[in-house]
Amino acid sequence: MNALKSELLTVHSTVQDAIGNPAFSDFGRLLFPVDLPVQADWKLGDVAGRFPWYSCIRPQRTVSIINELVGRAEQGETIFYDIYTEAEKKRDSRKYNTGLFFFRGRKGAKTAICNAGGGFMYVAALQDSLPHAQALSHKGFNAFVLIYRPGWKTACEDLARAISFLWEHTAELQIDMKGYSLWGGSAGARMSAWLGSFGTENFGSPHCPRAGAVIMQYTGLDEVYGNEPPTYNWAPGTPLPTTASWKSALQQSVLKGRKQLLKFSRIYLMALALAKEPWLKAGWTGPRSFGRMLLIHQTVNNKVKGRVHESKNLVRQSHKEELQWKHG
Repeated sequence: MNALKSELLTVHSTVQDAIGNPAFSDFGRLLFPVDLPVQADWKLGDVAGRFPWYSCIRPQRTVSIINELVGRAEQGETIFYDIYTEAEKKRDSRKYNTGLFFFRGRKGAKTAICNAGGGFMYVAALQDSLPHAQALSHKGFNAFVLIYRPGWKTACEDLARAISFLWEHTAELQIDMKGYSLWGGSAGARMSAWLGSFGTENFGSPHCPRAGAVIMQYTGLDEVYGNEPPTYNWAPGTPLPTTASWKSALQQSVLKGRKQLLKFSRIYLMALALAKEPWLKAGWTGPRSFGRMLLIHQTVNNKVKGRVHESKNLVRQSHKEELQWKHG
């Protein structure tokens, strides 16, 4: 990549330095969580620990992501796409806080859509999806990062809309959406799994082909319907997404199209071991609800059948709403 025309950002640059960079027009603010208080004078190197659940942040990586996006924009690339029309945004002002950041890989290459976590309270893009998209683009994939409206249903609606948008603009974007992959961590993993299982048509968008693969990180999801696309899980302590293991996962699922291939790493065993902890019981659905986790006992060729398990008095209100929607 050529040298930046604008001043290179460093760990000593401020949030405002990043947001206000001309390369970002009016969407620079979406690099940071708009649903949490963010101080304009925070140093980029001090962002770590500011937001819930994501204290392990590498400031140099944060800066490299922002600088790369600036550099791509200065070279004429479009690095952000709106997924809603202006009229739709006026009807729902929260849609002004949505869109897709784009890390272009090879023209005509496969597409990955990355979804950050944040407990459906905020979108942790700088920590949880932009790094993956950057790494995937360096491997040649066309990688998009969804900025969505927090809340499980609105998040899924935004992901469905993003998928529909990309299918509608495949030729313009010069991407291959056949066998596209959905990536996500925490809340983003749930979104990816739900869209993989239910499809865009169940979240307010036109029917689109289902994902060729779902790649999940650190989440507890208890739902198996037997129609999942090839699903992979990454756990802390295993190779990072820039390594061959992730590339291999994509090649096996997206390029070879293996059906009902579900690989799970040792995070599931850890989750099962932790299931008796009070904090876990209070927040999740109890030790018997790890349907997706227990798939480790299934063989590749078995058609997996499952159902949502609900432990009495242990389910969050939001989970009850999910169940009502899915089965109502």
